[in-house]
Amino acid sequence: MAAEPGDAPLGLGAVARFNPQFWKPQELRAIFVARQSELAQLLRRVQEAPATQAPQHVLVSGHRGMGKSTLLHRLALAVDDDPALHAQTIALIFREEQYTAVTLDKFWRNALDALSEALEREAPRRPEATAEVATLDALNARLEAEPEAEAREAQALSGLRNWADAHSRRLLLLVDNTDMLLHGLRQTGTDRDRALWRLREVLSQDARFFWLGCAYAPLEADQGYEHPFHEFFAPLRLHPLAIEDMRATFMALARTFGVGRGLSGAPAETEMRHIVGQQPERLETLLRLAGGNPRTTVLLYQLLAAGGRDSVHADLQRLLDDMSPLYKDRLETLAVQPRQLLATLMEHWAPMAARELAQAAAMPVTQVNAQLSRLEADGWVHKVRLSGTRRHGYQASERFFNIWYLMRLASRRLRQRLTWLVEFMRLWFSPDELRGLAHERTRS
Repeated sequence: MAAEPGDAPLGLGAVARFNPQFWKPQELRAIFVARQSELAQLLRRVQEAPATQAPQHVLVSGHRGMGKSTLLHRLALAVDDDPALHAQTIALIFREEQYTAVTLDKFWRNALDALSEALEREAPRRPEATAEVATLDALNARLEAEPEAEAREAQALSGLRNWADAHSRRLLLLVDNTDMLLHGLRQTGTDRDRALWRLREVLSQDARFFWLGCAYAPLEADQGYEHPFHEFFAPLRLHPLAIEDMRATFMALARTFGVGRGLSGAPAETEMRHIVGQQPERLETLLRLAGGNPRTTVLLYQLLAAGGRDSVHADLQRLLDDMSPLYKDRLETLAVQPRQLLATLMEHWAPMAARELAQAAAMPVTQVNAQLSRLEADGWVHKVRLSGTRRHGYQASERFFNIWYLMRLASRRLRQRLTWLVEFMRLWFSPDELRGLAHERTRS
């Protein structure tokens, strides 16, 4: 999707920030180049939800970098862009991490803040929204002085309901990290689930609220049948991008951000079509490197757009640095055993049979098989045919993640670093390009 007419071309620095809450609408439209089918599905759910009864709430799940946060922000923009839907629904965007929302009264007060922010965005088109913001802010200020948590909760919830009734609009609660929020609410008080049952009661009975949240994995993956929200949300799993999704992403990125030699707009898209048309196998390489992860795809696009001819090593180091916070965080979300198995696979690089992995990790093969099934279902690893055999082995799904691990966390000997740089170049460049690069370096 391109920037709005008249806007200056966006730089790739806007992509690298990966903080959609700070993007302008035209930036968000430009950056949101995948997940169109998921956006349409969620928008249809919001449009078709009956106004007089509690809707079917939704939970979107997927790895970090799979586009959950960006999808929520793009959905909010889509609601604003639809005049009929906007007249009936207001999208409340919550901060990605609500570390202070460890009590239900604090969550509803955060919802009041989110409503105020949504009204501030409406103020240029609806001047009376400014007075509504002042009223909501005054209510929140009064609640700060209220000593009783139950009273704060009741009054905050009442304030939200009163606003919804006065304007005949549903509150669309776009709650990122829903799993983290529910976990925090469950840890408070002597009755661990009391707050969650109250929240479930509101969402089950009150047509004013539509919860559309995101989580790293479906709640059922870690919670038992006794959990108040077990099988409560309609699930939507974000799967890795397919090759056609990547092709469309590349064309949109080229059109919006340009390619080497200063091209932008339609000429840049034409150049990208030429690059991909000349070497269609490059998309397959990207698929293996990125594992279908949109965030990694956008970063690797920079290598393709620039040609990587100035300094492959420097480009690779920069991209690895950009991805370090994301990849480190992803590893730390895993429990000890699955993290050990994934790390063992990544240190080996080549696919490993389950029995070979069990031996390397000093774990029973039955236990390894169970963990591998879970890792495969969650998108961490995938099966591949072992070379020269009919058997299958496992490897990390996202090869660039594997390269990052080896470059950052494995042995730091120079020989190993150069080995994985060579492996990256083998995956990224065609034989003709490698010969051309060697010739250029020799000549210079």
